[in-house]
Amino acid sequence: MTKPIIWSNGGGTQSAAIAVLISQGKLPVPERCVMADTSRECSQTWNYLENYLRPLLFESAGLEVEIVPHSYSRVDLFSKPTARKPEQILLPAWTNRGVGRLRPFCSGEWKRDAVYRWLREPERGYGRKNPIVQWLGFSRDEIGRCKPAKQKWVEIHWPLIMNYGLTLTRKDCVQIVVNAGLPTPPKSRCWMCPHQTNAEWRELSSNYPQEFAKAVEIDNQITEWDKRDGLYLHRSGVPLAQADLSSPDAPEHPLFGRGEDCDAGMCWI
Repeated sequence: MTKPIIWSNGGGTQSAAIAVLISQGKLPVPERCVMADTSRECSQTWNYLENYLRPLLFESAGLEVEIVPHSYSRVDLFSKPTARKPEQILLPAWTNRGVGRLRPFCSGEWKRDAVYRWLREPERGYGRKNPIVQWLGFSRDEIGRCKPAKQKWVEIHWPLIMNYGLTLTRKDCVQIVVNAGLPTPPKSRCWMCPHQTNAEWRELSSNYPQEFAKAVEIDNQITEWDKRDGLYLHRSGVPLAQADLSSPDAPEHPLFGRGEDCDAGMCWI
């Protein structure tokens, strides 16, 4: 029996390319398209989804983008302490203790696990008795992020680089979207993500000041939570409100300078 395809739409550049390829008949129409609401996704991602991706997918393929509420995440900024493990922060926050950056768990908790819990509910019925193929939109320059699922009922496919006859880079994805007559899609990200570059922090501060203000609040919250390690959202290791956002960014890592060590690999796609 053919497994149903469930596309995890990240709302970014590669996801926009997948939407265009589906509309053009170059990729099969998935059974479902789902997107996890982290409750902190940048407004530009939602705006692009509502104005371009949702209409394109519905009009061309009858495919709805189903939003998985943040309530399906069992933890938010901090993990719940147990007898064996103390409370931990989920964000890949920067520290001034000489260890660089903490390991990120937010993508796994807020996206991957939330989506799996939603899919397993009786009204949807996926799981061990109804296994799935899950699409993740990694491009060729992200091939190092391709890892099998830990769940036995999930078989991950990367439609932009394998399984469907395509080998696309992120640059290719942008061109596919622009050639289809759509604006260049934004890189999906949360407004408080420590992986952001100075250019992205500046954009947030200028265009979405309310979201930048909320990021400053979280920055203050995590610093207060762990004063010993000095946790910060900005890579300079100073409070976000005081960070020099005008300085040029270092050249990006081939994987866009972030997310390559993400525990779930479901961000920035």
